[in-house]
Amino acid sequence: MPQTGMTPRRVYRIPPSFTGAPHTNRPRTNFITPLLSLLAIIALLHLIAAVHANTTSAAPPSDCDTLLHSTDYTKFLQLTAGQQSLGALQQVNQLLGGQPAILVPVVSNSAQHTLDVYIYGCTILHHNPTLTLLFKQQGLLQGTFSISQANTLILSSADPTLASQEIMLMPPAQTNIYREYAWRQGHFVQVLFPSLYPVLSRGEAEALQQQEDGGQQLPWTDPLFTAQQMVKDLLHWSNSSVNDRVLDNDGITAHVELMQQQPNITLTVTLKRLIQANDSGLWFVTAAQSPNITLNIKQAQDNTTPTITSPTTISGTITAGNTSGDTLSVTLFDHTLTPMSALLASNLSLHTDGSYTGQIVYTSNQPSQPGLLLVEATPTRGSTAVGQLLLRDVIIS
Repeated sequence: MPQTGMTPRRVYRIPPSFTGAPHTNRPRTNFITPLLSLLAIIALLHLIAAVHANTTSAAPPSDCDTLLHSTDYTKFLQLTAGQQSLGALQQVNQLLGGQPAILVPVVSNSAQHTLDVYIYGCTILHHNPTLTLLFKQQGLLQGTFSISQANTLILSSADPTLASQEIMLMPPAQTNIYREYAWRQGHFVQVLFPSLYPVLSRGEAEALQQQEDGGQQLPWTDPLFTAQQMVKDLLHWSNSSVNDRVLDNDGITAHVELMQQQPNITLTVTLKRLIQANDSGLWFVTAAQSPNITLNIKQAQDNTTPTITSPTTISGTITAGNTSGDTLSVTLFDHTLTPMSALLASNLSLHTDGSYTGQIVYTSNQPSQPGLLLVEATPTRGSTAVGQLLLRDVIIS
């Protein structure tokens, strides 16, 4: 039974605003979320644009060294896919007297194993470095390259004209053709190593000197023996004369006088230690000439290197008395110091006044190789006249 006098309990619900419960404002939420998303998208687009700008507008090289080392040379050389590969780049500033330069070798993967050599330099145009091709040599059979002690470029290639029997009898270095290039007056030119014997090229001479320094006892350490061996190998003088003698020797340059009987010929030979100027340095013949003969060659190019082409006109004088009965002959030796068989001397005549003129015609399967030219006036057998001869180094083209 209900108790009397008591008031029924009322339950009151407190509005959320008084309880501290979170108060959601839906209109404000709908405004902030899209705004934040928009700002995030703008920031992302700005980042992408900045990265793209840094990638596409990278500063170009500002100096020659950077340009030469950062260039992709495959874009210039148009290599044959699968048949050619780029070798290791080599900085060769010493070839240009200190100017920046890069040597780029390209090796063939074919059975021929050929080598292409490119040298790039750099010029400044409107304050910007620009790549310049300074040198190109292609198709060197089993080729190699090196920088000589004289800061010249030496390229070698196998001589394909040599028979296998010849190759077996030759030192390995002699089976190659060595060509030497020097930087002169703003471009590379082929130059001659000033040696007539025992080798014609700097590459072979440096190899011989390395053999000597490595303990091999080579015969070219004595100037008199070197000169005597030269006339045996090249001129076919049979025996050394007891009158052969060293005229002078200062340790770097020596002069030797050689004599032959029947026919009577006196030859002055100049030798120098071209690679190493000390007691271990080898001697190389740099000149060989009788006292009364001269030689003029009409060169193929207007430079200091005697380069001949076929036909070549020669002229000169022989001033040793009456030469009317002498026989004048010309011999051209190739890079192996072997007489070239396909040589024809036409209109070669010795005049009564001692002058001579003529042309030589030859066939060279390997152009631009170093060689020797021998002019010899031989008296009639039994004559008391004195013979004359002269050796001259040339580039055979």
